[in-house]
Amino acid sequence: MKYSKNNNPNRKIYNTKYSDLNLKLFNDLGNSYVNELINIRLELIQVYGKGKTVLDLCCGTGEYTLYNPNLFKQVYCIDFSTKMLAFFRERLEGSNAPKVKLILSDARAIAIKDEAVDFAFSFTSLYHVPDVAFVIKEIDRVLRPGGYAVFELGNTHSINNLVAEVSHKRLGTAKSFLIPFGKMAKMISLAGLNIIQHRAFQIMPMWGAGSKLLIPVTHPFWRSLLGVKIRKRMFDEIVSTAWPFRYFAFRHLFICQKI
Repeated sequence: MKYSKNNNPNRKIYNTKYSDLNLKLFNDLGNSYVNELINIRLELIQVYGKGKTVLDLCCGTGEYTLYNPNLFKQVYCIDFSTKMLAFFRERLEGSNAPKVKLILSDARAIAIKDEAVDFAFSFTSLYHVPDVAFVIKEIDRVLRPGGYAVFELGNTHSINNLVAEVSHKRLGTAKSFLIPFGKMAKMISLAGLNIIQHRAFQIMPMWGAGSKLLIPVTHPFWRSLLGVKIRKRMFDEIVSTAWPFRYFAFRHLFICQKI
């Protein structure tokens, strides 16, 4: 079974409606919840990517790679948006980022050879890709045996699904392609990856969507409450990862190893 190259409207959306500012890390210094999520991702990159050959999948403008480019031995940065890669290329000019290779490619058919990287990561992106099972299989293909992957998937059965759909229709933001949490682990296993850690977030959406009817579930109050830290973990993660709430949390972060 093959995926359709033309069934993802988000390529056009990213090439026309998004700018480099939309993807900037720590864009809102007052949003401690979002900043904590960013720090969690950066810490994982530090742990698994230091001194390694790395794949930054759906890299956008390269925020995560360029945060500490000297961390890596080499990094392949792949995105399907010519506009986002152009922003990335501008940022590379005159920088001392070593061995960064930009590649225009669909995440469902990654344009690098088999077993080319030690570590692959993808954040805030794969829930915007249809047929995500192909992406996970590609991650397995390009990883060396024993290599690690860290990526996020989006859950169909979440309030965020409704918010994202309203935002897409009213504001033209990227369209979501989500899967039920109950199918995620099986999809990852079938691709050949072993889950070594699972973390869930966003039991509430934490963002707005251009509709007054959604204010009760998108109000900043939820960020304040769920962003509270308890023993170094956000309250949101504690709730979202617990049973049965994990089945309704939106963001699922998986740390995997190639079998």
